Amino acid sequence: MLTLSRCLARDLRAVVRRLRPGRARPPLAVALTAGPEGLNARCQAGEVAAMFHRTGALPEASLALPLDALADCAGAGDAPVTLTALSATRVEVGWARGGVPGARVYDLARPPETFPDPPPA
Repeated sequence: MLTLSRCLARDLRAVVRRLRPGRARPPLAVALTAGPEGLNARCQAGEVAAMFHRTGALPEASLALPLDALADCAGAGDAPVTLTALSATRVEVGWARGGVPGARVYDLARPPETFPDPPPA
């Protein structure tokens, strides 16, 4: 299981959407990886790529979601969003909006097999 805030989901979605404006297909996949170094989110559309890193130790987790999953759970608050792998091909995204719980099941997305190295710091 992986947990992030609704506002982080909103911010990630805002950045990733800029990689490919409109509703072009195939849908963009957002790869999330958590571990001792923190959370990494990455997405690639053709020759354009974006990566986000937040420091802070987290339990080991790795999955790829369609961009629509972030749209469904995004919000302004720090309420948690839980991402729970149900099987090798499905993930449940759960959140609360105004105190009302919500959840939806998505097919795991297929992230790009290669991703460019980040520029030197």
